[in-house]
Amino acid sequence: MADQVSTFSARLNEAMLLRKKKQADIMRATGLSKQQLSQYVRGHFTAKLPTLHILAEALDVNEVWLMGYDVHMKRATTVSTTNETEKIYQKISFFQTEIEKGTGEWLISGHEYDYVRLPYVPVGADFAVKVRGDSLEPLYLNGEIVLVKSEVLVESGQIGVFCVNGVGYLKMLQGNKLVSFNKKYKPVVIDEFDRFICAGRVVGTVEKSQWSSS
Repeated sequence: MADQVSTFSARLNEAMLLRKKKQADIMRATGLSKQQLSQYVRGHFTAKLPTLHILAEALDVNEVWLMGYDVHMKRATTVSTTNETEKIYQKISFFQTEIEKGTGEWLISGHEYDYVRLPYVPVGADFAVKVRGDSLEPLYLNGEIVLVKSEVLVESGQIGVFCVNGVGYLKMLQGNKLVSFNKKYKPVVIDEFDRFICAGRVVGTVEKSQWSSS
């Protein structure tokens, strides 16, 4: 626990330095109190959800990177729009099967899917799927819709949809393991005898309130 707190503190200070932000700037952007932010900066505590999201957004960094994991610092794309009249909906496949973020479930051929219309689709996103569980919190929450780009290669440190011996997972790839952020889920180790398939890399999320099935 101490290592996690110190790592979070180091990443927070690094991000503030890179973004040229002082504590006063972060307080104004997030609404955090001076005492609360000071505790994070000094490494006394690590931020919990939703504070982690607020800090990552204010510093324009990836939540997972801020947590101390070896991933890209760049913030993941999140679908958002504020003006209903400016929305231009795009059609994308939406699988009805939910991807289990802990134990696993798979999108196999024959699973039903609909088309949904999104106000914005990241370049290269090929399909959307609903997720459930808590293994990748706080980055992805139960019930969120993730957008996936179909591709063969997902690099270590990136999050993707994978199939191991017929079981599907939404997890982060690290070497020959599929890992969760929630420690109650053990890594899925992939060896040379496993049937391993990558369905694609997660390129963004979208709130259900922002898509239409019409």
